[in-house]
Amino acid sequence: FVDERSGLYYQYIQPFIQYLLTGRVLTGYWYIPFIMLVFAISPLLVRFYRMQNQLLQLVVVGTLLVIAMFVHRSEDNLNPLQSFVYFLPVFMFGMVFNRHYALLKDNYRALPWVLLICSLMLSVYQSAWLGIAHNAHKAFFEYAGADLKLVEKVMQAVAILLLFERYWHKRYRLIDLIASASFAIFFLHPIVIAVFKRVLQNNFAGFMYWHVLTFTVFFTTLLLAWCAKQVLGSYSRRVIGW
Repeated sequence: FVDERSGLYYQYIQPFIQYLLTGRVLTGYWYIPFIMLVFAISPLLVRFYRMQNQLLQLVVVGTLLVIAMFVHRSEDNLNPLQSFVYFLPVFMFGMVFNRHYALLKDNYRALPWVLLICSLMLSVYQSAWLGIAHNAHKAFFEYAGADLKLVEKVMQAVAILLLFERYWHKRYRLIDLIASASFAIFFLHPIVIAVFKRVLQNNFAGFMYWHVLTFTVFFTTLLLAWCAKQVLGSYSRRVIGW
């Protein structure tokens, strides 16, 4: 955001304001201006959660999800308003899912497996046939088709949550570690991806390659977060959020 023009305003004040409003101060901080907008409408979200008309709830969430599919994520995640439009229906879907969680968990035993298989098929379709394995980013009002990643990830989230609840009643140290480090993983993974891109000369291709890379980046980030926590001790929460 640093302007080519000289002077206090262009070199300091304007970039400061732009970095603050977009969260581009550091990789991953784009989330903060967006989530502040979500917090700002929290009274409306509470009213939405308490709605008695469940059909209307589903219609609202479904409509907003369709809109989000065509809005996509913003370019470089720099537009908090676009992120708000894109991610808000996912939050609202989570509310509706939470409200009917017991019903889905107890009565639709095959649901998580169906969703998991469908999401994997959708992932294969996008990666192997469409050549799309990355997040969809574009300008707010530019048309670039439907973002199928949104559907894929929502299905995966529901499937994994239901499967964890059903089969993973015992405590596992690795799962506990991943859960406690999840915030740090979010903030650090773009840095790891940037290093991988430089090392691999940005030559990302192939369905299996993308999935191997995903697991490699994930566990490398987890290891980096764990090492940072060991070195920084009680100060690590201020640096990496864990």
